[in-house]
Amino acid sequence: MIKVENIKKVYDNGYIKTNALNDININIPKGSFTAIVGESGSGKSTLLHIIGGLLSPTSGSVYIENTEITHLKDNLLSDLRCKKIGFIFQKFNLLPNMTVMENITIPIIINKRNPDDYLDQINELVDMVGLSKLMNKPAIELSGGQQQRVAIVRAIINNPDVILADEPTGNLDSKNSSAILELLNKLNKLKKKTIIMVTHSEAMLKHCDFIIRLKDSRVVE
Repeated sequence: MIKVENIKKVYDNGYIKTNALNDININIPKGSFTAIVGESGSGKSTLLHIIGGLLSPTSGSVYIENTEITHLKDNLLSDLRCKKIGFIFQKFNLLPNMTVMENITIPIIINKRNPDDYLDQINELVDMVGLSKLMNKPAIELSGGQQQRVAIVRAIINNPDVILADEPTGNLDSKNSSAILELLNKLNKLKKKTIIMVTHSEAMLKHCDFIIRLKDSRVVE
């Protein structure tokens, strides 16, 4: 269960204060596939980043499995993100000159573990996403759809409970978008991952269990 209580986010540049989120209260069940939708500027990505501990709210609290994360010390928050949360972004954020294998093992190394101990898991995941023959290719040589699949494997290699996806198909064509959505759906149904996805696409909502709709920095549905 992820619980968001009374979250408010105000951006203040010293001249203008902008309310990005205002009094957000939501509960996201464990194992669900939830979409956050709304117009540009409605606060979708801000909310996702606060849930993932990448951004601090102005006020309010976020709980992940009964752990209140908004006031954790930096080292404890980093440890929680590394072990409990996988991030997928619109920009794939791969290291272009590193191979597929090297990009996938980055979270393992950050977690101070031996990549050799994860070979069976890596092979299972890359086979699931159809990347088995590309493991030694530099990321820069892959298509957009292939790069996003690498990013997804990298996001789940530490077996996180929660996957946060911020416009994961925003840079992809319709064919690759469908493939990525199918993959996320498979991770939700087969691997029992809790997935929270920010999207502009109404067509993607049919795969989701719950929809959180934002407008003018507030939840309206």
